[in-house]
Amino acid sequence: MTTNNKDALDPALLRSGRIDYELEFRAAVPDQIHRLFTRFYSDFGEKDQTATGEVSASKGTASTEQLAAQFAERLKASERNFTTADIQRHLMKRKKSPERAVQEVQELPLG
Repeated sequence: MTTNNKDALDPALLRSGRIDYELEFRAAVPDQIHRLFTRFYSDFGEKDQTATGEVSASKGTASTEQLAAQFAERLKASERNFTTADIQRHLMKRKKSPERAVQEVQELPLG
């Protein structure tokens, strides 16, 4: 069960045996955002496999760590609160381009 307003629920729903575990989702902090981004794109862009199966290093792109730092900083600077679910949704829509995820950070919806 999920709710945005626990106090508005009927007490019968909250009685013993109905809810086994309560967990509050809070806004993600910069360190969480950085780690989420890094994990999400952990194997992206570090190496490219050619059609012949050769592995070569990517050229001319920022590292995942640099992009993660930029992404976390931009979210922090926006002064808006996002859960990790909000951030993951944003990254999923841009799963093939970490650069695009950073560039389009303003498209994260207001919570």
